Amino acid sequence: MKKQIFRILTYVLLVFMTVALTACASEEDTLQSRIEALEQDYADLQSEMSTLYANLERTQSDLSRTRSEVQNLQAALDAADDDDQPSQQTPQSGELTITYEGNARRDMSWPLRNGDLRLGIRGDILSEIGEDDEIIWTSTNEDIFTVVASEDGLSAVVTPKIVGDAQLIVTIGDKEARSWVRIT
Repeated sequence: MKKQIFRILTYVLLVFMTVALTACASEEDTLQSRIEALEQDYADLQSEMSTLYANLERTQSDLSRTRSEVQNLQAALDAADDDDQPSQQTPQSGELTITYEGNARRDMSWPLRNGDLRLGIRGDILSEIGEDDEIIWTSTNEDIFTVVASEDGLSAVVTPKIVGDAQLIVTIGDKEARSWVRIT
């Protein structure tokens, strides 16, 4: 009988161990699959972080470039504002001068966005103009700006077309005045 009890106990113990090992193996498989899933999530997060970091670097680079462009634009606008300040050149006897708001200008900048520019002329020669003398206003590059003289020819309207530099020329007989006009 001892043998039978021993066999029964051995059998029960063997069944219990088999059940326990099966449960452990199943739990180990579940843990292993959870670990693998976490490792995959970690790899995905690392990939997303790398992408976000690369995008951040690109955005910082774009922001830096934009900041630089804004500073360059501001410097250009400041320079254009400085150029638009009238020079205090006075024409000499017999000289013809192009003027902006009554002040002599040998060169000037004018922003395209400001539209038409109204200019005039002055000089001692104006008192010598006869009825037959024609005042001719011309642009050296009408792709950049055109010029239309007033009826009496003493003023003109410059109409900017594109950004660029060209000369504005006013001729009366053998006298001429030139001014560089920079459309910005």
